[in-house]
Amino acid sequence: FSASNEQLEGNIAIGHEALKTTGVYSQTGTVAIGHQAGSNITSGLYNTLIGYNSGMVTGTAYGLTTSGYNTAVGFETLGASSANAITTAGYNTVMGYRAGYEMQEGSAKNTLIGSNSGESVTTGVNNVAVGYQAGKDVETGNSNTAIGYGAGNTLTTGLANTCIGYNVITDEATTSSQTVIGRDSVFKFMSKEYNCNYCKDAEGETASNNATPLKLPANSVIKSISVLVIQLSNLNDYNVAIVHSSSS
Repeated sequence: FSASNEQLEGNIAIGHEALKTTGVYSQTGTVAIGHQAGSNITSGLYNTLIGYNSGMVTGTAYGLTTSGYNTAVGFETLGASSANAITTAGYNTVMGYRAGYEMQEGSAKNTLIGSNSGESVTTGVNNVAVGYQAGKDVETGNSNTAIGYGAGNTLTTGLANTCIGYNVITDEATTSSQTVIGRDSVFKFMSKEYNCNYCKDAEGETASNNATPLKLPANSVIKSISVLVIQLSNLNDYNVAIVHSSSS
């Protein structure tokens, strides 16, 4: 700790320059163990950082500063390559070699367990990645779940995807709302919500004005289609159409 008259309570720092900056601010309940672990934390509360350079970027003021409620265990975890200072409450839990390595300001409520899991997450939130390189390339994607060796490791900006199994991936790096299960991505499920706010009681009228319809990959085998309709109009009949398109 740096010399200070500020209030320090319940903190533990073990290692060269661990919690180096904390001493000039008030601080409570932070544990930093390892070379420069949490070295840039000022007033971030209740962080637990264990590992070499955990939560900080060497030679800069980047990484965890005033963000709190984070847990990081492993070599260069949680923002050790951040492009800015992480200031807002994070509630991130990362464990493993370079898990959450590139986390930046705005990234929150992520759970990343496994070597290189969520390594490229920058501002993504609510992601869960468990397994070696699970969700490795997710950057700004939110609410993705990847469980298994290499699961979801090609996703970048996709939202609300679930990948379970060995090297299971979505169709595209930007895919959203897809569930993929099993080695080689054998089982795939896709879902999408549409708001039909200008339905008319006339045959042939298009119900949805959504500009991004649900698209299925070429050569897909369609086993079933389910539709849940919440009726807010006086229409009695509803139709679902599958249309072939040459556009991607």
